Amino acid sequence: MSNNFLGKIFFEVTLVMNATRKLLPLILFPALFSADINLAQAADLSIYKAVWRNAKDKLVIKGQGEPGAQVNAFVANSILPVGSATVDKRGIWRIKQVAPPFVPCEVDVVSGVDSANAVIRRAPGDCFVAGEDPDPDPTPENTPPVISGSPSTQVAEGQAYSFRPSASDADNDSLSFSIANRPTWASFNSSTGQLSGTPDMDDAGTTSNIRISVSDGTDTVSLNAFSITVTDTNRAPTISGSPATSVAEGGSYRFAPSANDADGDSLSFSIANRPSWASFNTSTGVLNGAPGMNDEGTTSNIQISVSDGSASAALSPFSITVNGTNQAPTISGSPATSIAEGSSYRFAPSANDADGDSLSFSIANRPSWASFNTSTGVLSGTPGMDDEGTTSNIRISVSDGSASASLSAFNITVTGTNQAPTISGSPATSVAEGGSYRFAPSADDADGDSLSFSIANRPSWASFNTSTGVLSGTPGMDDAGTTSNIRISVSDGSATASLSAFSITVSDTNRAPTISGTPATSLDEGSAYSFTPTASDPDGDALSFSVSNLPSWASFNSSTGQLSGTPDSNSAGSYSNIVITVSDGSEQASLATFAITVVDVAEEGGTFQFASNGYDVEEGSTVTLTVTRNNGTGAANVNFGTYGVEARHSQDYTGYVWTALNFLDGETSKTIRINTMSDSTDEGAETFEVHLNEPSTGYTLNDPSVSVVTIHDVEAPNNAPVISGTPDQSVVVGDGYVFTPTASDADNDTLTFSISNLPSWASFNSSNGTLSGTPAEADEGSYNNIVISVSDGTDTASLSPMTLVVEASQTTPTTGTISLNWVAPATRTDGSSLDLSEISGYRLYMGTSNSNLSPVVDVDDCTINNHVIENLETGTYYFAITAYDLSGNESNLSNVVAKDTM
Repeated sequence: MSNNFLGKIFFEVTLVMNATRKLLPLILFPALFSADINLAQAADLSIYKAVWRNAKDKLVIKGQGEPGAQVNAFVANSILPVGSATVDKRGIWRIKQVAPPFVPCEVDVVSGVDSANAVIRRAPGDCFVAGEDPDPDPTPENTPPVISGSPSTQVAEGQAYSFRPSASDADNDSLSFSIANRPTWASFNSSTGQLSGTPDMDDAGTTSNIRISVSDGTDTVSLNAFSITVTDTNRAPTISGSPATSVAEGGSYRFAPSANDADGDSLSFSIANRPSWASFNTSTGVLNGAPGMNDEGTTSNIQISVSDGSASAALSPFSITVNGTNQAPTISGSPATSIAEGSSYRFAPSANDADGDSLSFSIANRPSWASFNTSTGVLSGTPGMDDEGTTSNIRISVSDGSASASLSAFNITVTGTNQAPTISGSPATSVAEGGSYRFAPSADDADGDSLSFSIANRPSWASFNTSTGVLSGTPGMDDAGTTSNIRISVSDGSATASLSAFSITVSDTNRAPTISGTPATSLDEGSAYSFTPTASDPDGDALSFSVSNLPSWASFNSSTGQLSGTPDSNSAGSYSNIVITVSDGSEQASLATFAITVVDVAEEGGTFQFASNGYDVEEGSTVTLTVTRNNGTGAANVNFGTYGVEARHSQDYTGYVWTALNFLDGETSKTIRINTMSDSTDEGAETFEVHLNEPSTGYTLNDPSVSVVTIHDVEAPNNAPVISGTPDQSVVVGDGYVFTPTASDADNDTLTFSISNLPSWASFNSSNGTLSGTPAEADEGSYNNIVISVSDGTDTASLSPMTLVVEASQTTPTTGTISLNWVAPATRTDGSSLDLSEISGYRLYMGTSNSNLSPVVDVDDCTINNHVIENLETGTYYFAITAYDLSGNESNLSNVVAKDTM
């Protein structure tokens, strides 16, 4: 894009938005041509400008006329043509002289019957007429040089910087360069314009307003001012030092490296492969310590490093060898200094060598009755009965081959010894319960001392004679088992001898079980018979029962010994020699033989009784009682009545209420169903009774004729909570949403709420069930299967699943109208005037930032100086404008205007 033709346009923009106006300043372009012109004007044809375009004296004439008319220019008062043009639709014409043979002083312009005349003077007296030669050496107009380039605006300390602009001169003039605000660390070449240098480590910072210019001796042009920022470059710290590489065990070691940081940064130290016996100071880098006597060896690849937080440096890896130092062995122990004749003596000293050296022992003044182990240092032996006396200055020593250590000298006195008695014998190790046990050991004393006996772990069932050592007794029937570690000893008052420990096992002797009981010996036909004997076993053995001569109408339980049954109407008679026996598997016992007589009962008779004497039932349920009829034929009846509480729901019985229970011929049982009340009150167990009474003639009542019904409380059933409510099914982006369901509980239980598929933009209150929130634009869409539930801790109720739709906001964006006004450039960049006719039109630029503008409209009329842009959404917009000529050349952007409509 060229801006060499037009001047700077003055952009006066009025922003019509919220009734706010803004006026921008005027900026000018310098002109690139000039002329001294006298203009004459006819009625319909005028000349308003005539200039030379360049040093070649090409004449350009501009004027106004009737659009479409042909305009011709001639050298004044001749027919020598200068050029021709057609008036454009704006009424503007332009004639450019092509290859002029001379420079006319005066030009006639003709269009139809109209004419105009221009008197043109290049300089005082510098006019030529037709046929004259032009100035042979006209002084050419200078063309300024051109300079361009994009210098780097940043360099790091220690890095090389170089920038060389591109420059040229259309006149091929010799060029020289200059610079303003050169960085102190850089040099500048005035022949090439190159700016170069390397900032040192103290040059961090920014040099501003650097401007490089080029001159051809007449005109000077410059690059836009720029800045160069030198960024700080961290310099690594340094570290040095020569650490010692050996130290003796027990010796002191210390090494402090030297470290420095050219930037003055704070330093910290670290170490790799630090010896275990040493410590390291991360603030100073000091490695010190004293290796122990077990630290012999070499620690390799030790490396000490220093860091300024960004960079680090390290010493070369080194090793430290800990040299072994021999340590004398140690020996300790307190040897016994007396021993009786015939007793065993043993002393083992404790010895140690910190270096782990192999040790050997020696002794001075060893007792003659003792031996000494040079490998272990053990002194041991048994002095004989003739060794009584003292051995003095006994000294035991230990050596590692280089150094030795000794116990203090000590004495051992052998005292006279009493000879212990002897005891022998082989006791029996088992006896049966009830059997007799006796053991008498044999004992003797070489010194003829009086002896006494003792026992350890004597069996509880036995006695012991301390004068003779006899152990005797008879274990009872409950003494089965083993007594262990029985030890019989004999003593002469000074010494003791013992038999080897032994055990006595008392073996079990089985005892027969016992059985008792008095069975009933008669019953009526149709009556139930039951007899269970009482049996036990003193040994606790498992028992089983058997029977002989079991009546045909009866059954027998071999586990309990129960004999039971109901003789029918054909079973009358005597059943003899019945024997019930109990056995423990080894022994048995029997009841005395007995007989049972079944008494014949008249056919029309019989008995009534309850099948059970007790029933348990939960409150509010039905209890079923069974009444049985035994024997007898034909129809019969028996009355029953209730007494107690909570029967039949509707009433509490305070006395008997009799009801007939009718049996048909052949019926042997009837049921009675009684409903119990439920009052949901915790009253504990309650009872009522049902009685049989007044049977038919010829019948009797057998036990149980009364049955007790026990009623247990039943916890009242839980009532589930109730939840209701109709939530909104949609919400608009940016609007608040709130829904709280209605919930209740008939039991007044505490309620808690829960939700499934909670929308991400919403929150939920578990105490009251409130769903609330405000969706944003990103939350637009459908949220399905949202279910709100309430629970009383036992039961749960839920609302129907719902779908909640977040709809887009329907708010209409705020719009505004911007009215732009500008003033056309009237002056060129060199200060010369610029005519409106030289402008073909204007181009408007718009954007949402001042660095991102795009053309939006062209105004193809140089006489128009305003434009309106409508339907802009509320926001901040930036505008600029350019002018362009008939050839399409476009000026630079005007000043930028902005408006914040928020």
